Amino acid sequence: MSKSPPKPARPEKIRKELSRKRRFRLTYVICSSLAVLAVIGVTFSPLARIADVEVKGAEGKVDPELDRVHDLVGSSILWTDSGKLAQRIEKIAWVERVAVRKNYFRRSLTVEVFRRSPGGFVRTPRGITLFDVRGVPFEITDLPPPGVLELTGEISTVSLGEASVDAFQVMWCAGVLGRWSKEAFTLGGARGGILFLVTAVGSEVRVGDTSDLEEKGRALRAMQERAVAEGWRVKTYNVVAPRAPALERA
Repeated sequence: MSKSPPKPARPEKIRKELSRKRRFRLTYVICSSLAVLAVIGVTFSPLARIADVEVKGAEGKVDPELDRVHDLVGSSILWTDSGKLAQRIEKIAWVERVAVRKNYFRRSLTVEVFRRSPGGFVRTPRGITLFDVRGVPFEITDLPPPGVLELTGEISTVSLGEASVDAFQVMWCAGVLGRWSKEAFTLGGARGGILFLVTAVGSEVRVGDTSDLEEKGRALRAMQERAVAEGWRVKTYNVVAPRAPALERA
C-alpha cells in the first residue's frame, strides 16, 4: 500500500517561520554590532590609554626618534603597534635591536634598547668611527676603545648604519684566527684583495679570504709554536694556502 504524499505547509505557518528567522538574523546583527562598538569604545577609552612610557638601555643618548616614544602617552595601548615602533627605533645607527613590552594592567609601555658593541674602528678625518662585529659603523668618537681591532687598508667607506662587507670580513677573520693565535691581533685590513691581520708584536698574518679559516688557524698556530721554539722573530706568516703555509723571519 503506497504512502500518501505529505501535506503542503499552510501559508500562515510559512510566514511565521520566515518572520522568526528574520528576527533572529536581525537580533544577531544588532548584538554583533553592539559588541564591536563596545570593543572599539574600550580601546579608545581612558582605561586603555598609555599612562607611562619607559625607555631602557639608552642612558646618555639623545635622538629625536627616542624622544617621539614619549609622545605615545595618552594613546591607546591596544592600537599601538609594537613591531612598527621597534623597527622605527632600530633605524638609529647605534641601536642593534629593540624589545617593546606592554603592561595592560598598568597601562605602561617599556622600550628596551640594545646598543651595538664595538668590534673594530677606522681612523677618519672626522674622528674614530666605531664598527660592530657585523661591520656596521654606528658612532664617531674622539678616542678608540681599548682592546678593539683597528681596521685599515681597503675598507669601504659607508655611512653610519650601513654594513661594510670589508670590515665584517676582517673582523670575522680576526675572531676565528684569534682562537688559534698565540698573539692577539691589534690591526687588520685588506690590501689588493688580500685580507691581513697584525699581531701585538708586529707580525703580519696574510689570510687571503674568509675560506678555510679553521685550517688557516691551525697552520698559523703551528708556525707560531715553531717560531717560539726556535727563538725567531717573524715578519710575516702566510696562510693564504693553509696546506702550504710559510713564514718570513724578521
